[in-house]
Amino acid sequence: MFLVPHVKLSAIIVGAAIEHVAAALIYGPLFGKKWIKAMSEDKHTNKWLPKNAETMKYRFIGSFILSTLQCYFTGLLLNLTNAQTNTQAFQLGMVLFLGWVIPDLGTQHIWESRPITLGYIKALRMLINTVGVSIAMFNWCTK
Repeated sequence: MFLVPHVKLSAIIVGAAIEHVAAALIYGPLFGKKWIKAMSEDKHTNKWLPKNAETMKYRFIGSFILSTLQCYFTGLLLNLTNAQTNTQAFQLGMVLFLGWVIPDLGTQHIWESRPITLGYIKALRMLINTVGVSIAMFNWCTK
């Protein structure tokens, strides 16, 4: 039998909100200029950045939906691993970060020749998305 434990909707929303606040800070006031410069170098143009608000609105909505999906699966993993402490939630987040994010960033750099700055910025964002969100969702009580 395939067990799919319940994950509280409020924990999923909290996790997605944390992801969006972190992304807004990282891609905005903290590293926004470096990120835009690196993205323009990677794309060899600045046309990748939408100019109208309508396009940005749909990108934010789509991104939030994907964040809620990611947080749902983080909550599932917290419940399936029966995390009982912040340390266990931290360990789960680190396993996700070190097992999936770091190899993916390495592959992007090797095969796609992406600028290293993009990797560093994405690594910081994904550290928050994996470790930070795991701890926050655990404390919000995913069960």
